[in-house]
Amino acid sequence: MRILVLGGTGFVGRVLLRHLSQQGHHITVLVRHAERHRDLWLIPQVTLLETVHFSDLQLRKALRGQDAVINLIGILHESKGQTFEQVHVTLVRKLIAACAVEGVARVLHMSALGADLQAPSAYLRSKAQAEALLMASDLDVTIFQPSVIFGEGDRFLALFAELLAYAPVMPVVCPRAQLSPIWVEDVAQIMVQSLSKKESIGKTYPLCGSRVYSLLELWQLVAEMSKKKTRFFALGDAMSRMTARVLGWLPGSIMTLDNYESLQVPSVCQSSLPFGHQARSLRSYLMSQRMRDRYVKMRQQAGRNLA
Repeated sequence: MRILVLGGTGFVGRVLLRHLSQQGHHITVLVRHAERHRDLWLIPQVTLLETVHFSDLQLRKALRGQDAVINLIGILHESKGQTFEQVHVTLVRKLIAACAVEGVARVLHMSALGADLQAPSAYLRSKAQAEALLMASDLDVTIFQPSVIFGEGDRFLALFAELLAYAPVMPVVCPRAQLSPIWVEDVAQIMVQSLSKKESIGKTYPLCGSRVYSLLELWQLVAEMSKKKTRFFALGDAMSRMTARVLGWLPGSIMTLDNYESLQVPSVCQSSLPFGHQARSLRSYLMSQRMRDRYVKMRQQAGRNLA
């Protein structure tokens, strides 16, 4: 199958490209600067196609001759150049029109768990708007709603670990927020499987890991696995909201008020993963990473001793 991937250079995209390639698909990835993503050239059957912006014409050209398109593009924070409306809604509207013109019916779309037109955050409302547009179209759509995604190269666990490295005391915003983290490899495998399953057309699949954590429990788990003796303070709702607001004003903010609003919606699933897939647990993943780091350290020490 010939597949166009939007957002293929991101965290999920890179894993998905590998799985698509292993299944023999021919993949085209839209990028702004191909030279910055030379590592993707090493993946068999992956072609990088440069584009300045996602105009109607550029999308049509990229879709020409494709059998399917996968949209992974999304942002967690708005900026002057990128708003939720532009990235999540306007792009999808353009994509639907381009697919109709070029005759590309099969669409896989990455949304978010908790997406709802009445959700408290603009992020979740914009995700719901995109879903509504896709489901109202004549396209063969499958939508995926993951909880927070973890894996090698993520910014979720990595951020926790970075902050814990320098903070003996850590205040936790929204400590009771509920999340069910899912491994990026599980997400990619499920998406690839859905391509060949007709029963997935018109379906929306919530994607969750093996258990539900509070945000405070996640902080504690990362500290445990990192062997950091950090003292945590659970902030109340008013202080959490104020902290998120202040952080949102800072350059390169790690959290915004809209993120706080998103955390008010439990990011958990009421059903199991599709296609009988069994999720890998976060704890087992972190244990394997810790053992790998130990092995690397032992090899480095052995190398120094031999020198």
